Amino acid sequence: MPVDVIILHPLPGSAAGPLERALGAARATLAERHRRGFLAAGAAEATVVAGGPDGRPFGARLRALVAGRPVGRGIVLLGSGAIPLATAADRRALVTAAAGDGLDALVNNRYSADVLALSAAAAGLLADVPADLPGDNALPRWLDEVAGVAVTDLRGRPRLGVDLDSPLDLVLLAAAGAGPPELRAVGSELALAGPIGAALDGVRRVLSDRRAELVVAGRTSARTLAWLERHARCRVRAIVEERGLRAASRLAQGSDDDAAGPAGADRAGGRADRGPSSAAWSVRPVR
Repeated sequence: MPVDVIILHPLPGSAAGPLERALGAARATLAERHRRGFLAAGAAEATVVAGGPDGRPFGARLRALVAGRPVGRGIVLLGSGAIPLATAADRRALVTAAAGDGLDALVNNRYSADVLALSAAAAGLLADVPADLPGDNALPRWLDEVAGVAVTDLRGRPRLGVDLDSPLDLVLLAAAGAGPPELRAVGSELALAGPIGAALDGVRRVLSDRRAELVVAGRTSARTLAWLERHARCRVRAIVEERGLRAASRLAQGSDDDAAGPAGADRAGGRADRGPSSAAWSVRPVR
């Protein structure tokens, strides 16, 4: 089946400063790189849809975007800052998934998606996405729990978890020598233009000093902390901030009654598998 690629590119506002404008330009460069790359990977069409914030939630904008689309075509949907480390093989895998004839979706992370490949049957359900859905992060959960789509993710490819959310992401790409050369060049310029480069040098010194201590504060993952424990010479501590969890929006979750239906059932074993719910745990010392 033919596959259309839609790349959403947010434009910086009129009051944007130099860092935000630099990030916007880098995302535009990446969007064009994705457009060409997905066409080379077999997509029939690839379009960059640019625009500023209009006050509508993501769900409403998505419904307007797919309104009137011809049926029988798969969709790959991503933001202009998504998956800058994607390879040609990654793009081919996404296009192949979107060209399938089942009710399927392939995403980079089912709990917080930046790119989604939807078969034609799954793409046809986007017209029913809740208008108030807050962001694309929640879309895989809605597809799975409410719409009954079989969602597979690519968390085993950590490179697909990288996203250009801030200017610092560009600096880190440059520091790691990763990603397209044109993006690394922007990151190098940003590092030289301010105190960011000096701060990164300080982090490197701490990481290599067995008498030092690194404190990681903010939103991070167990995988990142495990990597630091293996590779850092210093002691590592962490203060982990709770995520906003837009992906856990109630609008994206099926009701308890859905557990018996196709959206809530485990497709291998016929049971609901929604993961752990919030609970309070009491820990007592072992005597």
